[in-house]
Amino acid sequence: MKTFYIYLAILLTLVSCQRKIQHFAHENNFYHKIDNNQSQVDSAVYKIIKPYKSQLDIKMTEIIGFNTTEMVKAKPSSTLTNFIADATISSYEKKSGKRLDAVMMNYGGIRLNSFGAGDILVGEIFEIMPFENYLVILQMKGSNVKQLLNKIASAGGWPISKGSGFTIKDSMATDIVIDNLPFEETKTYFIGLPDYVANGGDDMSFLKGLPREDTGILLRELIMLYVKDKKKIEADQSMRIKKP
Repeated sequence: MKTFYIYLAILLTLVSCQRKIQHFAHENNFYHKIDNNQSQVDSAVYKIIKPYKSQLDIKMTEIIGFNTTEMVKAKPSSTLTNFIADATISSYEKKSGKRLDAVMMNYGGIRLNSFGAGDILVGEIFEIMPFENYLVILQMKGSNVKQLLNKIASAGGWPISKGSGFTIKDSMATDIVIDNLPFEETKTYFIGLPDYVANGGDDMSFLKGLPREDTGILLRELIMLYVKDKKKIEADQSMRIKKP
């Protein structure tokens, strides 16, 4: 199965999608000389993956659900960021039987800035979450959560699961609600995060060393499970993070 997903990621760019999808990317203008040796390397790689292409094309174009309306990625909150956070927490809780206080995702980990209405393909979920990021559950003191939320506030907002949120004031998190309850600094919270963030990425080094559970579940697997379970995805317009 691991080999299958490696090849699936390699072939992602070879599969055409049924609706327009926009990507975040930095445009760099430069010239690069291509010689015969490089062409031969590409040809050799193609020969390796060619036997798997038909199987992967079928997998990538598998329809797993339907999106009723376009979702967009934006700060401080948006329909696409809401969807990703909600899909993650819902699938994890259903799969594990464990309850989380909230899930928070890094904004840059979502690689599409819009997701159109229509059939949802497996390949599109790979495009939304192309990185091999896993869900990690951190056991956090309220003070650690406040530090995390202040970082998210200073970044202008990240995806956060339904029932949680805050207001950004002077680049700080205020009026914090976690799992539909007022925030308490003395409380212990169980927060789901991508392993990249839990390991200190995006300037979150203070999270390293906190008690944690490595779930071993890829974020995109949780999103696909959610879509397959729901069948029809409705956009959530709620502003979980507000910026007056």
